[in-house]
Amino acid sequence: MNLLDQWKDEYLSQDETYRNHVTKFVAFINNIEKANQPITITKEDLIESVGYYHRLGKIKTIKTMESHVESVKAFYKYIVGKGYADDIFNNTASFQEFKTFIINKYNLTGVKDKDFWEADMIIEILENLDDYFERTNYSELDSRSKKRFFKFLVLRLFIN
Repeated sequence: MNLLDQWKDEYLSQDETYRNHVTKFVAFINNIEKANQPITITKEDLIESVGYYHRLGKIKTIKTMESHVESVKAFYKYIVGKGYADDIFNNTASFQEFKTFIINKYNLTGVKDKDFWEADMIIEILENLDDYFERTNYSELDSRSKKRFFKFLVLRLFIN
């Protein structure tokens, strides 16, 4: 296992909030063969990861791109705090301008006002729920986590 995957697993074992996008980012970094050379990862790699997932149809909207970038930022806050790597956001004067640059580069659109969720959003939710159920052993959960497990189960059934 490479360094970035180890750090990702360590991070996600403490906070699963950004599991989907952190996992996507690390997969992209693995794909460009920088996962064992984390000091070579730049914010340009983050921009390219958005482009990669945009071409795959996984990042279509501004909101999804912002979730991706915010997730990577939270991941970097963790690994910088641990002293594992330098912050790729250090020389970013304006985070909003950085996101605006990405929006313009990939011609991302805002979410349209609709009475229903986009199919890619539902698919992402279902994938995250399925991932959660695959890696979670109900018998090992504390009472609070068991309540969350049942809420996720009801949500999964409702969406189907």
